Amino acid sequence: MLFLSVDIGGEPTPDEPSPFDEESLRELLEEQMEIIARQQAPKPHSEWREYSVRILARRKGTAAAVTLDKASLLRQYEVSIGAAGE
Repeated sequence: MLFLSVDIGGEPTPDEPSPFDEESLRELLEEQMEIIARQQAPKPHSEWREYSVRILARRKGTAAAVTLDKASLLRQYEVSIGAAGE
């Protein structure tokens, strides 16, 4: 998973010579990632940018999140450490 918060727009600066626009950011991400959620924030991180975009993405080809059976894992762990102590 990837959480990305990026300022959009504005003039180039020495630190950020190629400011993102939403289209170029989306194209860059979609080469390798599937965008799960996108939210526009009106206040940018840097005062000279127009606004901020927050994106949640995951690598393409990865399965959806799997829910773990925590109780079963704990039982298996307890069995394994009990066997080691004998």
